[in-house]
Formats: sequence, structure tokens, C-alpha cells
Amino acid sequence: MYITDSPTGKIEAYDYNVDTGKIELTAGRPFFECPIEGGVPDGHCQDAQGHFWVALFGTSKVVRVSPAGDIVAEITLPTRCVTCPGICGEDLYITSAAEEDPDKYPESAKLQGATFKVPIGVTAAPINEFKMSAKA
Repeated sequence: MYITDSPTGKIEAYDYNVDTGKIELTAGRPFFECPIEGGVPDGHCQDAQGHFWVALFGTSKVVRVSPAGDIVAEITLPTRCVTCPGICGEDLYITSAAEEDPDKYPESAKLQGATFKVPIGVTAAPINEFKMSAKA
């Protein structure tokens, strides 16, 4: 399981037992750290080839990260505050937030809050089912 911790600028990997549903949240391993000063990883999704698409808030970029944690592709958007990618078919949909400094970055503010569609030529990873049992 992968968890983005935007304040630290990192994504960490955690062991997850599929049979028991147990997650070892005290034993995270570094997976990815934003290499661009001032940028932080925000939302991410996984494609069918095991790569992650990570929105780098504050950078105008979404990067494709290999299972080893290396950037292998990059998408640049016309607004800095990219928030979350999601795959539908072979397209990546990317949401954005309001520009935090519109006076300094007026070009970014023009498309703040927009959703972008980018063809990527790969489908999403299968979605994991969530099962919850209630105890009375």
C-alpha cells in the first residue's frame, strides 16, 4: 500500500496482507520524493503496468513513476496546482486546485480548478475490492 504524505514531500510504501487486511503502518519504506523544489506529491493512481502517476502540487507536473521509484515520463500542465490524476480508458484525467499565489502566477490562475484530459496509452490497474464486516 502506498500513502502520500504531502507535508513531507514523500510517498511511502507499507506492507499489506491481502488475506488478513493487516497494514503495517509503523514500517513504511521510502518510495518516492518530489525532486522539484517547492513541489509536493499529492494524489496518485496506478496504471496496468505497475507505474504510478503522481500529481506534483506547485510544479505544473504529473510524473509517471516506475515501480522502483524513478520518474520515467512527465506531463506539464498550464497551472501549477495539480492535485490528482485518475485513469479512465487510456486517458489520464488530472484535477487542479485554486492557484495559491495568483498575483505571482497569473498564467497559472487562468486555468486553476480545471480538469485536464491527457492520452497516455495505458489503462488503469485493476481496482481492489474493499470488504468491511460490522461486528455487533
